[in-house]
Order: sequence, then C-alpha cells, then structure tokens
Amino acid sequence: MSVRINIRKRDGITVVDLEGRIILGPAADSVTSALQNLIAQGTRAVVINMAGLQQVDSSGISTVVRNFVSMQRAGGKMVMVAVPDRVRLVFEMSRLFDAIPSAPTEEDGLRSLG
Repeated sequence: MSVRINIRKRDGITVVDLEGRIILGPAADSVTSALQNLIAQGTRAVVINMAGLQQVDSSGISTVVRNFVSMQRAGGKMVMVAVPDRVRLVFEMSRLFDAIPSAPTEEDGLRSLG
C-alpha cells in the first residue's frame, strides 16, 4: 500500500489526512506535491493528520521536514497530529520529532494554529 492523501478544510484550516506508507519513491513524491501545491496556492496553516500512517522511512521524514521548512519560509505554520507510535519512534530516532510542532489530536492541532 502506498500513501493516500485527503485534503479538507476544518474551521478554516487545511487538514491533510495521510494513510498508508510514506516511503522512498512515488509515495514521498505524492506528499511533497500535495503540500507544495497548498503552499503555492497561499495556504498558510496546515494540520498533517498522521493517524492512518503505518510506516515512514527516512525519505518520508525528509519529505515532512522539507515541507515544514517550506511552509515556514512562506510565512505559514504546520503541525503534525495523531502521530502513531511506530511513526513517532522513527522521528524520535532521527531526533526530529521535537523540531516539528505536534499535537496529540486533530482538535489540539487546530487550536494551536487558530
């Protein structure tokens, strides 16, 4: 299974639901494309809902970090929410989990951006 991406609005904030795996190749490219398109369209507040993610490799981590930096440079904010334990572990092992804002639930993430 590759990654499935669903983009929706909630309380005026863009929520990107990710499900499946963000790994090297088309999956990571798809996530980058979706997030870069949002930035190009002027979106400046994004919640990345990771509740449905099953796996992230180093390419997936790089994808999230690069797009977080791009969002910051564009003057926006991004927060990861509902990060599954196995995905959190990969971010923690790379010492990047604390570098990107996160929240336990989508509601908490929306509040942090609103």
